[in-house]
Amino acid sequence: MRVQINNPLAVSTTSSLEEVWVLADNGVNATSRTVRGGSLQTSTDFNPERIQIDDDLSTASITIPTVDVGAELSTIVGVVDYFFGNYEVLATSSPTVVTASTLTKEVTSIIPANDKLTVST
Repeated sequence: MRVQINNPLAVSTTSSLEEVWVLADNGVNATSRTVRGGSLQTSTDFNPERIQIDDDLSTASITIPTVDVGAELSTIVGVVDYFFGNYEVLATSSPTVVTASTLTKEVTSIIPANDKLTVST
């Protein structure tokens, strides 16, 4: 099925496989969002409104831009696919960044040490 995603908002960074998760319509009706703009999965909300965008349509000319959480992309048109337990849209043209993310990196006071293990969630 060919679909169109209007005003996609990135809720993940672009992966090494050139995949990115987005919310349609700038995430207006999305539930369970994080304070930093991501999509939060809970025991009662698996975020069915998030959509994975992939460039794997066997067309070398399609690329997914490198983005951070909060970036706004151009309209995405593609084919719906189901892969590894998730629905995804295989883009038929390369989306562009309309507005780059304004998210800043978090700063920590943790000092690295050879005898310490740091774990984050």
